Amino acid sequence: MKILKNWEAIADLLSDGKRIITVDAVKKKWRNLHDSYKRIKCAQTGRGNDDEETSTNWRFFQSMLFLDRKVRHAARPHKVI
Repeated sequence: MKILKNWEAIADLLSDGKRIITVDAVKKKWRNLHDSYKRIKCAQTGRGNDDEETSTNWRFFQSMLFLDRKVRHAARPHKVI
C-alpha cells in the first residue's frame, strides 16, 4: 500500500491544472527510463558495469547513474549467521 501511495504522490506532482498524469502513466515512464538506461549501459560496456568508460547522447543518462549504486548495493553478499 505504501508503494502505491508513492506512485500516487509522483503522479500528483507531475499533474497540473491542464493535464492529469495517472499512476499507470508514471509507472510506464519509469519502466521506459529504467530499461533504456540499462540497454544503453550494457551496449556501451558490454556488461553494464563501471569497468569501462560510458558515453552517450541520451539526455537522461547522467540522471540515471544512481541505478548503478543501487545495483552495487543490492549485489553485496549478506553475512549469514
